[in-house]
Amino acid sequence: MKIRHEITFEQLHHLRKFSAAWGLLSSTMAPFVASFLYRVFIQTNRRSITVSEIIEALDNYLYVIRQKYPDDAPPKSAKEYIEDWSSPDKAWLSQRYTGRGDMPEVDLTPDAERAIRWLETLNPRNFVGTESRLLTIFQLLNELNQKIETDPNKILDDLYKKKKEIEDQIDKFKSTGKTERPDATQIKERYYQLDDTANTLLSDFRQVEENFRKLDREVREKMTLSVKTKGDFLDDVFGGEDEISESDQGKSFRAFWEFLIHSEKQNEFEELLENVLKQPEIATLEDKGVLPLFRDFLLDAGNKVYIVNNQLTSQLTKYLSEKSIAENKRIVEMISEMEKTIIELRGADFDKYFFSVPFLKPTLNLSASRPLFEIPDMIPLNEPVDSTDETILSENDMSKLFSLNIVDEQLLERIIESSLVQNEQTSLEDILKENPPSKGLSEVISYLKIAERRKHTHVYEDKFFIAEMLNEKGNKKRVKCPQVIFQRMLL
Repeated sequence: MKIRHEITFEQLHHLRKFSAAWGLLSSTMAPFVASFLYRVFIQTNRRSITVSEIIEALDNYLYVIRQKYPDDAPPKSAKEYIEDWSSPDKAWLSQRYTGRGDMPEVDLTPDAERAIRWLETLNPRNFVGTESRLLTIFQLLNELNQKIETDPNKILDDLYKKKKEIEDQIDKFKSTGKTERPDATQIKERYYQLDDTANTLLSDFRQVEENFRKLDREVREKMTLSVKTKGDFLDDVFGGEDEISESDQGKSFRAFWEFLIHSEKQNEFEELLENVLKQPEIATLEDKGVLPLFRDFLLDAGNKVYIVNNQLTSQLTKYLSEKSIAENKRIVEMISEMEKTIIELRGADFDKYFFSVPFLKPTLNLSASRPLFEIPDMIPLNEPVDSTDETILSENDMSKLFSLNIVDEQLLERIIESSLVQNEQTSLEDILKENPPSKGLSEVISYLKIAERRKHTHVYEDKFFIAEMLNEKGNKKRVKCPQVIFQRMLL
């Protein structure tokens, strides 16, 4: 994988003919198109909009443009422009049915967003931060070297060095009561860098979504053209899905999403962001960028990616269902053909044999070879029980044998739902702390069974916690359980 792509004549010639981003920039209506799409999607960080809404917004924008620039006013209607920009020739917009309504939803294509983001960079910047970027590069280099270091002596030296730096800072703070606070320029410079990184991350989500949609299209094409058996076809499909999930991009996105939905990380992120935003150097800024609503934007963008994955899963289910229906229909047709053949052959006069079975040998079963009836031994049931016999179960043992420890899974599901009323997500560890198990280990196992079949639930097989509970005798028991995160459905 190359960090930078080489620019050659052949590549540029191909991009000029087929790139939607190049087509948008070279269009005579680029100022009109780019400015409108920027206002609707990028400026508001909106991921999708219905066709009726975007047509209405374009109608209003066309009215303003025609009033200000009557000589250069766009001639077509808003509906015609939306259809034109969504056509394969332009590919600046994409229209898809999401199942949330009767009308398709419209979104920017990754190529169109890259073109508009590039236009943003052409505006001169009043302030270009260099110190924060250099420090970021240095910190990333330092962190990478520490992660890849394998020499135990060097690892210990780095840890002792960090320990000494922290101790020096503590001693200095105890003696002076002050810390080295960056000046206003440094604070704003770092904040602008954070906002640029946040914008880049949000724009990358459209490309991630498009990559998953590409996989979805490939699966649908395989469904249409496939003549393979179910097993061979599913091997191809899941192999392609594994290839996406195990790629660098797939691993990075999975790690990002797990980090984002972690409740502790969310709370920590909110606290850090709130503390930065209330600083006087940041609070006085007229435009604070996307950071104040960054978490909401990330959840919305990530949710759209998961919707695409759900569509892929539904297509696989639909394929299997259609295949089963077709096979069952063929079986019914074969049975019907057999019945028709039997009716046609009924009463037919065959010359000798209808069919023959080779090597057929009769089995003899003579009446005289059967044994005589024997009266079974009667077992008396009114004999007294020997209380000294250790093989006889006592009444206490019998009651334990027939007592069933039944776990009400519906009650456990109601406990989970009640925990998700106030919080977007909750963990099995928190649920067990608030609702200690009364049925012992079987109740914990029931929680894990619910997690396996429940959607929007993540089970971490490599992360564990210790759950404490009381058994029937009142003794405390400790159980090692996998970490489970129950999440409320994203809308």
